[in-house]
Amino acid sequence: MGYERPTLKLVFADPEMDGLEVRARRMSLGELQRMHELSVPTETLAESQEQIAGLYALLATKLISWNLEVDETPVPATAEGLASSDLLLVRGITTALRKASTEVPAPLVLPSPDGDQSLEASMPMEMS
Repeated sequence: MGYERPTLKLVFADPEMDGLEVRARRMSLGELQRMHELSVPTETLAESQEQIAGLYALLATKLISWNLEVDETPVPATAEGLASSDLLLVRGITTALRKASTEVPAPLVLPSPDGDQSLEASMPMEMS
């Protein structure tokens, strides 16, 4: 049995997204690079539509689940579900996934040991 990376629970900065719960897989470096490429503006509408479809497809491979509903009907966590969503939601998910995939987790808080005073601090200093 091999090691599997834990899934991510995305955190959103936008208060409008409070209550949205998204679970996703961490992105690889290649996927992060591809996401960046898909985010660069293009010159033609056809290229832009192709990029958007590529972004939906890439995000869909990372989504495990979400609790998104429209009119009390669950929206599938798929490329089609992303395409049916608004720009701010997709941008929020993209940003949160990128951040969660690239951040180094904070170390656990360790208690400070009760140690002796350092010798350097207790040495007399010469005054001139």
